[in-house]
Amino acid sequence: MSTPDSHSKPRRSRVLRILLRAFLVFWILVLLDGYFTHLPIQELGKRAPGEVVGILHVHTRVSHDGGGTLEGAIQAARNAHLDFITITEHNVPFDRSRLNKLPTDIIVLPGEEVSTPNGHFEVLGVNPGWRDSSPHPTEELLRRAGQAGGIRIIAHPFNGAPRWNYWNTAAFDGMEIWNDDAQWRRGGPALLVTALMYPVNPELALTRLATRPDPNLAKWDELLRTRHVVGTCGSDAHEAVILGGHLFAHFPKYVNIFRISRQHVLLSSVTEPGKPAPRTADSILDALRKGHTFCAVDSLAPASGFEQQVTSGAATAGIGDTVPFDAKALPKLRIVLPTAPSRPLIKVFKDGQEWATSSDQTLEREIAAPGVYRTEVWLRQPGLTGWNRWTPWIIANPIYVEKQKQ
Repeated sequence: MSTPDSHSKPRRSRVLRILLRAFLVFWILVLLDGYFTHLPIQELGKRAPGEVVGILHVHTRVSHDGGGTLEGAIQAARNAHLDFITITEHNVPFDRSRLNKLPTDIIVLPGEEVSTPNGHFEVLGVNPGWRDSSPHPTEELLRRAGQAGGIRIIAHPFNGAPRWNYWNTAAFDGMEIWNDDAQWRRGGPALLVTALMYPVNPELALTRLATRPDPNLAKWDELLRTRHVVGTCGSDAHEAVILGGHLFAHFPKYVNIFRISRQHVLLSSVTEPGKPAPRTADSILDALRKGHTFCAVDSLAPASGFEQQVTSGAATAGIGDTVPFDAKALPKLRIVLPTAPSRPLIKVFKDGQEWATSSDQTLEREIAAPGVYRTEVWLRQPGLTGWNRWTPWIIANPIYVEKQKQ
């Protein structure tokens, strides 16, 4: 005599077999997609005069959660065709004595990721000794970093533990509007595709996780309505998976991460406007401080050569600059995109609200009112498991169009 259990067991077995077969089919599709979809990761693009490309926010095994070496990070930067890399260990300022010899082809920028009770912030351009080892309130640490000449950037403000919760201060210069580590932490179902595809196409696997960081951009827009705040993209590369306090795997590799989102910096000369400054650590830090920079997911397409300018009378402002508003001769915004493998979508935001869009390679608009104008450019994900999804490609620092002082 049969029982309900005797009927249910074969049924469960059939369901499990169907699910297993479906998973295997999906896995094969992901692998085929990874094998046949090629990203332009070896293409450099046409960089504008004075444009350098690099990585901010990198950890090595000096950090408690890092797994890579300093030499490995520099070699990865070299293999990824970068100009600079920024080392920001947890609570340990970068010491150039760690290098037997400074590389001549890669500029190594010093920095530190500082832990506070209110979250983490990076300070770029400081050397050992800028602070003592005693605990200090967050405001005092920010102030000391500024006094030491550092660029203070709020790190992964809406991810990590603790999240940044000390916004009632003006003692910082910028914030991460993009963080690669945070991207995978909120990857959701896309993490399955990334895990399955990584062995055959690690760059495409990581690019699948790229999504618009809505909370970061909303907070950035809020801050921009009150003052100038630089937006940066942090790699937050560790080359480590830590389980139970021990290094489990060197994953993801530096070189794979360094080919995804990158910081494009536009060098300029104070004494000769329009003429690129020398390619040095100081000139890169100076340009970052001024907001002459944009973030780009270069794995989708090389973003070098991106232009964003506002012309008002005889004055021309680029990314991060300020230009006066003249109601009698309205300023003009002009955006020019580098070549992309698919049709782009340009979105211009004024004071945090979408103001203009275009699906052409260029956009030109008259500006009818003062405001903070920033640009996002989107491309569709390539390949089968990209689902034709729109993905942020370029997020640029704004141009500030301000009322003329009477």
